Amino acid sequence: LHTDVVDDFHNALGEIFAGLMAMKNPHFGFSKKGRKWHQEHMAKWNRIGVTELFRTWEWQKGLYDKYIARGKKGLPAANPADYGFHQLGAAFDMSESTQLITIGNRTVRQIFEAHNFVWYGEGDKVHFTHKNFWNNLRGSQNFAKRKQIGDAADSYFKNCL
Repeated sequence: LHTDVVDDFHNALGEIFAGLMAMKNPHFGFSKKGRKWHQEHMAKWNRIGVTELFRTWEWQKGLYDKYIARGKKGLPAANPADYGFHQLGAAFDMSESTQLITIGNRTVRQIFEAHNFVWYGEGDKVHFTHKNFWNNLRGSQNFAKRKQIGDAADSYFKNCL
């Protein structure tokens, strides 16, 4: 994965964890209320679910083909032939419930957006892409660049990991 993607992802998770740890338990010690408060807030950390930061061409094709087979209309960006951002190692999916967890005064989605990730929006509610890739590699005019990066990432994954 690209270092700016990994660094920004790590920083966002660090902010979320620090925010959870900074929450003050309003109940003293290990009283019933104190334990319950602690369990509820630590459960937020356990619910942070991020999936599929990188997908091989075959993995992406399998997911896309299953989606189409269910009678759904595929997103052009999800077509493996288009070399989407998952195939570049620059995107991840996060459940909608995770995105809406509040840490301090921001949601998890807002924290990731503050750390250079673009939420795809209503078209694909679980999808985030790193801003540098989103700004510089989207669109058909950048297909050759996406293909070059995607092929290199796929080869590395298959041959080196």
